[in-house]
Amino acid sequence: MRDLDRPGINAAKRVWDGKRHVWFGGWSGGVMPIPREIYGGPDGLLYMKPVEEVPAIYKNTVLDLSGRPLPKADVEVPKHYLLDCRVKLAPEATFSLVFGGQYRMTLTPADRTLSLAGPGLDKTRPCPVDTSKPVKIQVFTEGKLIECFVNDQFAQSCVIASPLAGRLGINATGGGAEIVKLSVAVAR
Repeated sequence: MRDLDRPGINAAKRVWDGKRHVWFGGWSGGVMPIPREIYGGPDGLLYMKPVEEVPAIYKNTVLDLSGRPLPKADVEVPKHYLLDCRVKLAPEATFSLVFGGQYRMTLTPADRTLSLAGPGLDKTRPCPVDTSKPVKIQVFTEGKLIECFVNDQFAQSCVIASPLAGRLGINATGGGAEIVKLSVAVAR
C-alpha cells in the first residue's frame, strides 16, 4: 500500500459503497486527507484519485491562467484551495509547482517520477506519464496538508509543519511546456 500514496497515510481503511472502493485514513496529529477512489490499472497496478464529490465543492475560481504561455510565476492564492491543471510537456521537461514558497511538487516525465520536497520532507515516487497528451494535475491544500494527484492515477501527499502562506510558484525547465488549463478554486 505504500506505493499508493507517499510518504503514506496511517491507519488507512477501504470501504465499498456499491460502485467504488473508497480509501481514507489519517496522518499523525489528527490531520485527515481527502477520501480517494482506488481502482485497478494495467498489469495489476492500483491507481488513486480524489472521490468525485471532493473537487465538486470547489466552485469559486479565484485564479485562471488557462491557455496562456507557461508563466514562470509566483502568484497570490488563498491558503486553502484546489489547483486544477492540464499541462503539455515535452518528454525532457520538468514541471514544478511551489506552495507557500517552501514546498515543491516536481513532475519529471523523463525519470518517470513525482516528488514532493520542502523543510523536513523529500519524497519521490514512481509516476510514469504519457507526454503525447496533456498531463492532469490536481493539488488540494488545506491547513497543513498538501495532496497531489497526477492523471487520476498517482498520489503524493504530506503534512507540513505549519499552514502554507498564500503563494503559488509555477515553473518548467529542460524542455517545452504549455498550460492548457490552470485554475485555482475555493470551496463554495
